[in-house]
Amino acid sequence: MVPTNRCNMACVYCHAKSQSLSRKEWDMDDEVLYKTVDFFFSVPRQGRKQMRIEFQGGEPLLRYDLIQKAMDYAMQRAEAESIELSFAIVSNLTLMSDEIAQDIKERGNVKLCSSLDGPPLVHDRQRVYPSGRGTYEDVVRWAEKLKEEYDIFVPFLPTFTVNGLGHEREIVDEYIERGVNILYLRYVNYLGRAYESGYDVGVTPEQFVGAWKRTLDYVLEKNRGGHSFREGKTAYLLGNVLNPAHAYMCLRRPCGCGISQVIVGHNGTIHGCDGGRSVPMLIMGNVLSDTYDEVFTSDTAMALRTLAAETLPECQTCPFGPYCGYCVARGINQHGSPIPNIPLNFECQIYREMIPHLFRKLLNREEAAILNSWV
Repeated sequence: MVPTNRCNMACVYCHAKSQSLSRKEWDMDDEVLYKTVDFFFSVPRQGRKQMRIEFQGGEPLLRYDLIQKAMDYAMQRAEAESIELSFAIVSNLTLMSDEIAQDIKERGNVKLCSSLDGPPLVHDRQRVYPSGRGTYEDVVRWAEKLKEEYDIFVPFLPTFTVNGLGHEREIVDEYIERGVNILYLRYVNYLGRAYESGYDVGVTPEQFVGAWKRTLDYVLEKNRGGHSFREGKTAYLLGNVLNPAHAYMCLRRPCGCGISQVIVGHNGTIHGCDGGRSVPMLIMGNVLSDTYDEVFTSDTAMALRTLAAETLPECQTCPFGPYCGYCVARGINQHGSPIPNIPLNFECQIYREMIPHLFRKLLNREEAAILNSWV
């Protein structure tokens, strides 16, 4: 859920199209907040007793009061229904405070996640305040303080742009220095601010594959040197190759958009996925007016279920079809339709290079042993 879509930063690739601090109409009101929690508890759990609610933004810590209100209400619902409930907050960390950190520690069931795009020479070129000043120092300072003073470990996720080209080793080293044991090399998605700006920081498929290969080779080198460290995109692809169940929602076909995930915006609008918040075609309803059954049997939901490899002609005959994935949100922006133009599709172009490269890696006994340990 999105308690606010305002943000104190101005990242060049923001997929959420976050709003400026003055735009308080982009904050969630109490009615939407309670209805959102109720909607989450209406999702059939088929006997499962665990549930996690994730808060995103904008920058959610701008309205930590709303997060507290949502967590308190959700805990009441969970206790009444004997649900083991936990929370996650996706934050840029720059608005963290001792009061917030203490509250998170005392609750004991809240995880944090943040973004770190690499060392300052990469991070501070793209994750910036509206003034243009980089945020690296503030992010790292709070991550270290949370770990040392509150015993709260913050995992990071990078976004790889043209600014990272040639700096793959430094990005890996930065994550190792921060004590993070996995680096998911995530490319800029063709969504939100990146889409509207003309994708000027995005990499081409060829650039991304080259960067991924260099990253993977360096990570394997680090593993041979005794570091327990994984490249996340490789691990998820290997999971698709080696396991019958595809766990990662963005590496499925159809992907998890509107099927195994939704996100509720500040005004109650239900979107198919986090990345698809800026794509009008992926609006599925509103918590103020629509029930779970109405949302997940809507025309949009049914259409999303048809985007399987078996229904896309070129994917039917592709040897890599069972292993790759297709981002419908990106695809709508790229092709103007949920149906991808496969030869020109970004994911198709990278996975038809990455998957055979992985198969070749698995033919090397030493590298195969390391890679298998990641799954």
